[in-house]
Amino acid sequence: MAAQEAETKAGLKFLSVESGGTVCDDLWTSKAAAVVCHQLGYTFVIRATKKAEFGEGQSLSILLDDVQCIRHEKTLLECSHSDIGKHNCSHKEDAGVICSQEEVLSRNTYSIT
Repeated sequence: MAAQEAETKAGLKFLSVESGGTVCDDLWTSKAAAVVCHQLGYTFVIRATKKAEFGEGQSLSILLDDVQCIRHEKTLLECSHSDIGKHNCSHKEDAGVICSQEEVLSRNTYSIT
């Protein structure tokens, strides 16, 4: 991406001390995406993506499923979720986020702060 672009698009790769993995898109919403964007240092969430929009994390384990955030959480692990590693999905359901430092006029965009 060019340095002038303020928008970042990414498939969500969940990292832990012991291993890395993906997040399933079951119950995935803009509230959860906002928590991730905030963790990454972005001010705005453009949207939560589903169905492995940015590619399937085939080489990784699926670590989180049924993630539900309120928006006040500081990390994704503070959100409600199934037990780590317990899921009922495939990598075709990998979640992702689109974040921005600048407000983009869209009905789905809102500030994290």
